[in-house]
Amino acid sequence: MYFGCMFCGNIWLVDWFEITNIFLSTETQLETLLEDLGLEQLYPETLSLSTILQIDKKTITDEPAKCNSDLPWYFLKKLMMVNVTARNAKRRSKCESNVDAASGKTELDFDHLFDNLHLGDMLNPLDIITALFLCSDGLVRQEMALKMSMCQFSVPLLLPNCDTKQCTLMLWALRDIVKKYRSQSLSESKGFIEDRIVLSELPMISFVRLGECSLSKSEILNKLLSNSQQYHDTFVHHDMECGDSPKRISNGLVEITWYLPCGNKNMDVFSEPVAVANLRGDIASFETQFSFLCQTSAAVFVFFDTLDSECELLTNQHHKAQIFLVGNQQSKRSSIDALKKVATKLGLTNSNILLKTKQMNDADCHKIAKHCQQCS
Repeated sequence: MYFGCMFCGNIWLVDWFEITNIFLSTETQLETLLEDLGLEQLYPETLSLSTILQIDKKTITDEPAKCNSDLPWYFLKKLMMVNVTARNAKRRSKCESNVDAASGKTELDFDHLFDNLHLGDMLNPLDIITALFLCSDGLVRQEMALKMSMCQFSVPLLLPNCDTKQCTLMLWALRDIVKKYRSQSLSESKGFIEDRIVLSELPMISFVRLGECSLSKSEILNKLLSNSQQYHDTFVHHDMECGDSPKRISNGLVEITWYLPCGNKNMDVFSEPVAVANLRGDIASFETQFSFLCQTSAAVFVFFDTLDSECELLTNQHHKAQIFLVGNQQSKRSSIDALKKVATKLGLTNSNILLKTKQMNDADCHKIAKHCQQCS
C-alpha cells in the first residue's frame, strides 16, 4: 500500500506488511532478555491473539508479578483492559513478599532493604514492550498498538531488532488506529475530522538526543503535550516506575504519538493536529533512524549537553526537516564556539537554538511548543 501525508506529504511505498532498515546492535542482549521474560519460545512473531485472549487463573486474579516472566503477561492483561497502569509492570521484591507473608510484620533485614535500591535486575518498560512486539504476529501488533493508543501511550513507529540487526517500520500495526479531532478552523462549525491516522495529512515533529544529555527529553515532551489542567505520561521517562532502569534492547526505538486539538483555544496546545516522534538512544549510534526522521519530519529538535565543532552527523545530513538545537550546557567558551560553528554550517538563526543552564521549566516548554506550531 502507499503511505503518505503523515510525514509532511511524502509518499512512501510500503511492503504489504512492513519495510525494514538496517541498524547495528548485539544479538546476546535480545536472547538474554527474552529468556528473562520467558518469551524465547515465542520469538520471532509467534505470539497469537488467541493466546493472549485465553482465560486462565492469571487472567481472573490480580496477583502482582512475582518474577520477570510474569511481567509481559501482566502488561498484556492490563493493556487488553485499556488500563493506563499497564506500563507499571514491576515484580514484587523479596522484602515486599516477606511483609505480605507476615501480615505486615517483618524483622529488619538490611540485605533485602538494600536489594530494593539496586535497579540492575529491574526491567525497563520499553524493553518489555519492544520484546512483546518482536514476539507478536501481525494481529497482536495491531491490537497492542490500538490499545496503547487508547491508553494515550506512545506506540512504536520504528521497532529495533537486535537479533536480525533490522529496524521495522510499523505502519501495518498502526493501520487500525482511528483518531477524531477538531482543528481551530472547524471550531465555529462544531465539525470534526475522523480518519485512520496513517492516512491523515499530519506534519511530524521529531525529538532526538546527541550524546549524553542532562535534560529529560521524554519528560519535557510529556509536559509539552499536556494541557495546563491535566498532565499525562505519554512517553516513559526516568521518574516513572522502573523508567530509570537501563535499557537493554529498546535503544533505537522510535515512538510516535499524536496531538489532536479539541477546538478550544484555552485548552489546545496546538491549533492543528501534529504527529510527535521520539528516538530512544544516541543518534550517533542510530544514524539510520535519525536519517529517516530528518527526511520525514517537518522539524527535528536535537537535545545535547556538548557539541563537537565538526559534528559531521548533523552537518553532513541532507535535511528536509528544519533543525532546532536544544542545549543544556554550561557557558564554557569552547562549547559556545562549537555551537556557533555547527549553527553556521546548518544555516540556523537564533530562533533555531534554545539554551538552558538549569532544569527546563514550563516556560521553556512553551517556547518549544511555539516553534513546533510554526513548523506544523
